[in-house]
Amino acid sequence: MLLEEKLLQIARTLGKVDEFGQVAEDLRSQILGQLSERISYDKLYQDAVRDPKLVRTRQELDVAIENAQTARQVVWELFQDLEGFRLDDYRVMDDAGAGMTRLIRYVQESVSEHGGSWRPLSADIFEVAGITGTTRLTQTRETAQGDDQLALLGLEHPIVKRLFEMDTMLPANRRGVLATLGSPPNGACVLTIWRVVIQNSEGMTTRRIVPIAVDGLGQRKREVEISAPIIQNFYASSVHSMQPEQRMDLLHADLPEILRRDLAFRGHLSESSTISSRLLAWIEFGNGLTEASAEHVSG
Repeated sequence: MLLEEKLLQIARTLGKVDEFGQVAEDLRSQILGQLSERISYDKLYQDAVRDPKLVRTRQELDVAIENAQTARQVVWELFQDLEGFRLDDYRVMDDAGAGMTRLIRYVQESVSEHGGSWRPLSADIFEVAGITGTTRLTQTRETAQGDDQLALLGLEHPIVKRLFEMDTMLPANRRGVLATLGSPPNGACVLTIWRVVIQNSEGMTTRRIVPIAVDGLGQRKREVEISAPIIQNFYASSVHSMQPEQRMDLLHADLPEILRRDLAFRGHLSESSTISSRLLAWIEFGNGLTEASAEHVSG
């Protein structure tokens, strides 16, 4: 009951309720997914409603009480025993809409790339078709709360999660490009973008997107990593700056170790943590603009 109360309270504040005023399924699965790492929530819930007379042996009662105490502790950890969820507490992290702007641009381009359609209906309402059916989306929370037929665009929306899944699984030959910065660094250089999943000894999972740039000798090039946020401004190039053997050495020897050291330095990785990583992009820089540079690098 405590868990359901907390979920509904947060769902209403975030505009994550369905047409019946109940917790939206994406928020429920996100929270309960974390809970299930510690206890079997589904089994506890089924046991609680299956037998209203609660006819149990002494041993079963002891186990039920222990499970209930564990469940309450996990709920307390998830919600930090908050009396109320206040969105104002998180406004200090507001990025003035920059994140939503990037998300809209990504969804629009990715939907088109995968054969779907993106149609603006107003300044902040869009219709997306061809990915998971036809859905009307808005970037404004207040608009979503006032219209049951609108869904709030966010990282956990099924359309966005489906696009992430399809784009993450791009084959290797779609994740590597040749580019130029306009004023490229001296010598061979490559900017790699990694998706990293870290799990600590307590089973908690975090995810990071990490840019790592190195030259042909495996030396880190931090000035190139700073360019990662403006990847849309890179220009296509046809100038190869590395040999295949160089790429293989960097990919299998230098880059994984640099990635691990970077995560440890930033406090994301401890001795008991385990990590898995996937190369999302390999951007190799040529030595100047070419005839192909009229096109921006996309993707």
